[in-house]
Amino acid sequence: MKLYLIGVHHFDPLGREQLKSILEKLDAENNGPPGLLALEWDKELFAELIATQRPRLRELAQSEWQNVTHEVIKILECTIGYDAETALELFPTSCVLWLNQGEPGSVAGLADHWFHIYKEILADIPQQPDWNTELTRLRVELWRQAEGYIRKYDRDTNWATLLLTKVSKAIGSWGVVIVGASHLGEDQRRLRKLLEARGQNCEVIFCRGSF
Repeated sequence: MKLYLIGVHHFDPLGREQLKSILEKLDAENNGPPGLLALEWDKELFAELIATQRPRLRELAQSEWQNVTHEVIKILECTIGYDAETALELFPTSCVLWLNQGEPGSVAGLADHWFHIYKEILADIPQQPDWNTELTRLRVELWRQAEGYIRKYDRDTNWATLLLTKVSKAIGSWGVVIVGASHLGEDQRRLRKLLEARGQNCEVIFCRGSF
């Protein structure tokens, strides 16, 4: 099984449409849906995320930006959890591996945290903004900031083990792994390199635009 490793920023407001295009292209090239979807969430926490944090982000955006359109509100709101949701909507019959299943965690406060970052990036937004321009600016800065994040490596090791076990039993010729882009770097301790070192056939795609 060939794995397509797709690196995302989990809170990229323009990530959904690009990820959808990437997955649709892969679907067409491989003549059918993937045998495996691996997603960087716990299943129950993901459901809670969609149910509680999207309404909260909508509330925050409407309160902060009086002239924001319904369309922009929807884009911002649906940024939360877009990576897993997009894949699940496109490939409802694929086998799903929740990479963080059973790990302790909480989604409480995620909308507040990320909206604070959005607001800081767009602090100088004009009274009558061109929202296409502002969302692009937000995306570029989020990715720029993410390049400086320092993350631990233990999750990469755990994920590599889970994936290799699942691939050995999976049905189909291809699978999709959607994780934060930092996990697909050149460091030998990252998921990408751990899989390649074990002989796993991988192709890396970054969902970040052309900047």
